[in-house]
Amino acid sequence: MKNFYSHIYKNKLSIFLILIFLATITQQYLFKGNHVLLIYGFKNLISFDNLNNDWVTNFTNHVPIYTFLTFALSKFFSIKSIYILYYFLLFLCSFSLFKILDLNYKFNQREIILWFLFFLIIFHENSYFAGVAGQSVINETLQPSTFGIFFFLSLFYFLNSKINLSVIAICIAVYFHPTYLIHSIFFISGYLIYKLINKNYSSFFKIKIIYFILIIPVVYFLYSNFIIKDAAINFSAQKILVEDRIPHHAKISQWFTYKDFISIVIIGIGLYLIRYKRPFFVPLLAVFVLSFSLTLIQYFTNNYFIALLFPWRSSVFLMPITSLIIISYFIKKINLSLKFTSILFIIVFSFFFTKNIFIEKRFNKKLDDKKDLFIFLNDAKKIDLLLTPIYIEDIRMNTSVPIFVNWKFHAFKNNEIVDWYERVNIVKKFYKASNLEIQSELLNEINLIQKTSHILIEKGRQKDLLIKCEIINSNNKYVLYDSNSCFKK
Repeated sequence: MKNFYSHIYKNKLSIFLILIFLATITQQYLFKGNHVLLIYGFKNLISFDNLNNDWVTNFTNHVPIYTFLTFALSKFFSIKSIYILYYFLLFLCSFSLFKILDLNYKFNQREIILWFLFFLIIFHENSYFAGVAGQSVINETLQPSTFGIFFFLSLFYFLNSKINLSVIAICIAVYFHPTYLIHSIFFISGYLIYKLINKNYSSFFKIKIIYFILIIPVVYFLYSNFIIKDAAINFSAQKILVEDRIPHHAKISQWFTYKDFISIVIIGIGLYLIRYKRPFFVPLLAVFVLSFSLTLIQYFTNNYFIALLFPWRSSVFLMPITSLIIISYFIKKINLSLKFTSILFIIVFSFFFTKNIFIEKRFNKKLDDKKDLFIFLNDAKKIDLLLTPIYIEDIRMNTSVPIFVNWKFHAFKNNEIVDWYERVNIVKKFYKASNLEIQSELLNEINLIQKTSHILIEKGRQKDLLIKCEIINSNNKYVLYDSNSCFKK
């Protein structure tokens, strides 16, 4: 009975501290960065229906479950429910991680407060809560990768011998973000290895069967929608992504820095500290060994396909867990009074809360000068299709203006990636054109691909050769032209 009440007390205290932690969290404004993935569902909302003219809405959707959920929440509740969903996932992430560590270290009241104090710090510092290659589970916007927090929940259920829930949780993450498939295999392999070591054959087969049944739809979805048989296109698309579009995520020689080396060291230290806690240690070690081995294979073979599996992405799970293992280890050795610990927590919380409210301006972080651009475009008459410099982001979702192409949002199916890259290159040439004749020819080529209605020029960054085009709107930074009026003789 005493243990029962202790368990209830720990849950109440941890939930209270998590809610306090959430008050320090800042989200990026709608619709920032990878929020553009919302376009797949939002194009069906009345206020965004103009986006159906955007070529990307015809991309093969690689995150249909994410699309369905975010669209349903926005349609039947509010677009701002996206913020609430993000907070829910962050709550689930925090609670799962705490329960995992508490299960292994048995924290008392003082240690719980101290644990959340350090949790608050490392979360906001980010280096210890993110993986290598600039990847992480939690970012400042809701995106499909955020559902990776279900890996933490899966591990918590596994440590509690709740096999069914553990496998279901890990599959939920994959359903929302199919690129997690390889990492789910790493984790499931770790679970299976532990069960084999302990000769628990019933659980071993149970895990295999449940995982196999649940993962078949994802495998079928990926195979039927993203596998094409043209080897030349496959190679070209993979090369475009690895060498040009996302080398900071996919090319080891590009992303590996001393910080990533430190991350590996931290993971190693964390694993060493739990070497005797076998239910905890064995799965995490298996994940590390499998991901590290496949990373080495990719490095020595330079295989583009393996690179785009991102085996090193397992670090987004290993880094938070092992960082918290190290912290938990030292917390058990720190002898501070409850009063002093509470004061420290209040000070740290106050700092981040103040930073959030008065500096970051909650829900509007880093809006920069894009707000002016959004207003500028909304002041114009209806834009059927806008030609913009490829580096400008966030136009689609924030203005409901469809654009020809940009650099940020690329396709995911190989033949569509090649088409996307062709658009990118011709737009780059258009804005770098040295004379009117070349620019006229390039605009004709662009319109053969997809007819544009307007052209955006950023003053001071591109040569403005559109002397024969009608100006629709203009300010000290941008000029908007009617492309239909351009180059008429």
